[in-house]
Amino acid sequence: MWVAGENTWAFDGETSFDEVVDFEVAFDAACPDFAVTALCQYDLRRFDEAAAAKALRTHQQIVYDRTLCENPFHVSPEEYRSEEGGADARIMLKQARGIAESNRELRRREQRLSVLSRVLRHNIRNDLNVVRGALEDLTGNESLTAAEADLVAAAARHADAVIETAEKARYIQQTIGSSEVEPTPLGPVIERAVEEVRSEHPNARIRTPDSSDQVVLADVNLDIALEEAIRNGIVHQDDPAPTVSVAVSTPASERVRVEVRNPGSIPDHELRCFRERGETPLAHGSGLGLWLVRWIVESAHGTVEFANDDDRTRVRFDLYRVAD
Repeated sequence: MWVAGENTWAFDGETSFDEVVDFEVAFDAACPDFAVTALCQYDLRRFDEAAAAKALRTHQQIVYDRTLCENPFHVSPEEYRSEEGGADARIMLKQARGIAESNRELRRREQRLSVLSRVLRHNIRNDLNVVRGALEDLTGNESLTAAEADLVAAAARHADAVIETAEKARYIQQTIGSSEVEPTPLGPVIERAVEEVRSEHPNARIRTPDSSDQVVLADVNLDIALEEAIRNGIVHQDDPAPTVSVAVSTPASERVRVEVRNPGSIPDHELRCFRERGETPLAHGSGLGLWLVRWIVESAHGTVEFANDDDRTRVRFDLYRVAD
C-alpha cells in the first residue's frame, strides 16, 4: 500500500505540532511490520524551520528539490523516545561526524577513480594506438603465412576493442557526471539514434515505429543510450544484414516503454551482473556499453531490463511520461 500524508491540517486544529511528530515517530516504528510505503508532505511555506527539523528526524528518507536522499538526521523511534535534555545535541554531533567522515572517504575515492580513469583512458589508449599501427604494418607484409596473418588480424581486433572501451569511458566521464533531466520528445530521439547507427552500419535493417508523439522525462543523453542498445544488437549478429527493431508502447498511463529487440542473446554472466547491479571478479561484463545504457536511463528515474526471449535479445527502457 502507498500512503501520502498532508500535514497542513495541523494548523486548523488545537493539536500541537509535538503531537504530530509523536504520531510520525509511532508510524515510523510500525512501518517495518507492514507492506506500506508512506510519503509525508510538509509545505516549507507553512511550517517554520524548527517544526520541519523535528519532522525530518522521524523519516529515514527525504525528497527535496525533486531529489530522493537518505536522511543523515534520522533518529530511530527508540532513540527519539529516550532523548532527554542534551541528548539531542549529542545525536546531532554524532551525525555531523558521520557525514564528515563519509565526505572524506568520498573525496579519496573520487581522487583514486580520477587517476585510474586518466591512466585507462589516456595512457593505455595511446599505447594501444602504437600497437595498432604496428599491426597495420604487419598486415601488409606478404611474407606472413596465412596462420600468422590470422593472428595479426585477431590482435588488431582486440586492440580496437580496448581502444573503443577507452573512448567510451572518456565519454562517460565527460557527460554522465554533468547530465540533466528534462521533458524530451521521444520521436526525434529515436530518429537521431537510428540515423547515427545506420551511418556506421549501412547494411543493417533497423525497424522503427511509424511515429511517436510521446514526451518522456529523460536524461539529455537518452539518444546515446538508445544508440548504444541498437548498436549492441547489430554488432553481436553474424548476419551480413543484421536486423534490429525499435518499438514504443505505453504499459501504464504514466509510463512509456521503448524496446529494442534483435536475434541473438546476451551472455548469462552479463545478465547476472545487471541483475545483481554490480560486477565481481568471477562475473563481469565484456564492456561498458550496456552499463552506459543503464546509467543514462536510471538518471531520470527510469528502469532498464535486459533479457533473452528464446533466440532474441530484449533491451527495455521504461520512462516516465510527461502529461500534455
